[in-house]
Amino acid sequence: MFTGEKNLVDPATPTQIRKNESRRCSSRGRSSRGCSSPSIPQANDVGIRSEGNCKDLAEEVCEEKTSALLCHSCSGVDCDEDASEHMTENCDNLIIVPGKQFYCGTGYTDDTKEEVVRRRCIQDVPGREGCFSSQIIPGANYARLCSEDLCNNPMDEDCEEETSGLQCYSCSGVDCDKDMDKQEMENCDQLVIVPGKQYYCGTGYTDETKEKVVRRMCIPDLPGSEGCFASQIIPGANYVRLCSEDFCNNPTDEVCEEETSGLQCYSCSGVDCDKDMDKQEMENCDQLVIVPGKQYYCGTGYTDETKEKVVRRMCIPDLPGSEGCFASQIIPGANYVRLCSEDFCNNPTEEVCDSSASGLQCHSCSGVDCDKDMDKQEMENCDQLVIVPGKQYYCGTGYTDGTRANIVRRMCILYEPEEEGCFGSEIIPNANYVRLCSEDFCNHLEKENCDSAAIQKVASVLFVSSLVTVILAV
Repeated sequence: MFTGEKNLVDPATPTQIRKNESRRCSSRGRSSRGCSSPSIPQANDVGIRSEGNCKDLAEEVCEEKTSALLCHSCSGVDCDEDASEHMTENCDNLIIVPGKQFYCGTGYTDDTKEEVVRRRCIQDVPGREGCFSSQIIPGANYARLCSEDLCNNPMDEDCEEETSGLQCYSCSGVDCDKDMDKQEMENCDQLVIVPGKQYYCGTGYTDETKEKVVRRMCIPDLPGSEGCFASQIIPGANYVRLCSEDFCNNPTDEVCEEETSGLQCYSCSGVDCDKDMDKQEMENCDQLVIVPGKQYYCGTGYTDETKEKVVRRMCIPDLPGSEGCFASQIIPGANYVRLCSEDFCNNPTEEVCDSSASGLQCHSCSGVDCDKDMDKQEMENCDQLVIVPGKQYYCGTGYTDGTRANIVRRMCILYEPEEEGCFGSEIIPNANYVRLCSEDFCNHLEKENCDSAAIQKVASVLFVSSLVTVILAV
């Protein structure tokens, strides 16, 4: 029970609760990894969730993935103490958000890195190590992330930014009309890499005619973005050319030989789509500019999922792997589309939507019907539903809240791959907490156990927080 430690009543140092516990843990050496300490919820802790495999009833426990990373933890003036005085935080005690990993983070007020506002475990996408402008650490505008134990200490906090080494011509406005030997040169090596992007030598034009250059510069963009395409990533430009060799953004090399797909499709709009196919136009996607990260399909757009009324046939760019039938407005005037990737495949003979199906079967109910005996509840075959590219079907149970005392819905539900488990979400209508699983009829009452450990962690956080509030009120 509560021991009455004095540090609980100090409103200025709520982190002291963890600090004392952490020191007791660390005093026992590195074996303290298994030591858990109370934690106070932070602003970015909302919606924390567990990821796990909800197995059969006998093994119905979602065991969270953990990073086992140990980091320095401090806030405000406490960060000015000697590193040996900092408390340590075990990321192993925190719940991983799917698609992210833990880092030891240091947050600064700005890019001068003169004032540290926070050190802590922090989650971000993989490959984020380094220094960059960000507000992912509360109160900070610049962050450094690293992934080794206790690496967020003052001795290791040098930001030696990764650099590209690329050299480009640099000009703006009328200066871009000068002879190239009179234009400035820019070393991308002096610029900080934006995580997930790389530097290119860029030329920006007013439009796709490429008659007027408005800017030449180093520009970061996604890998594989070389080429010519409509974009405003270069200030003042509406069309750009990106290349990745030294000084390649010069007039001699600024030829836009656009990559082309070679795909040929039927093309029509409105009532013209009702004509016989031998009277419809044909479109060569080979003449269109590839949008970086996308590919061309022959597309058919319908007014709705009945597919009775065709509003458009055309070449259409979309993400790789998007073939099939699904609700979308990527084709102008349409609410449902079919995409295919063979020449002239968007013709009526081939426009059959044999949707990819999951074959998953789930219990289905809504509202008070979810209180019925399971043998009296409806069953839903996800096999009859259309797969949305990049997502998969789960058997889902939706609850009003994290107590899971009240079920509002059971159904087939689409979500991101490998997201089984229990977590706060509104993806199921009228629910604020959900459980997703991927075996037939796994959203059965007897199998709907969530990871009690994860819930206990959240509960303990709320308990400590409310306890501090009560004590302060007294």
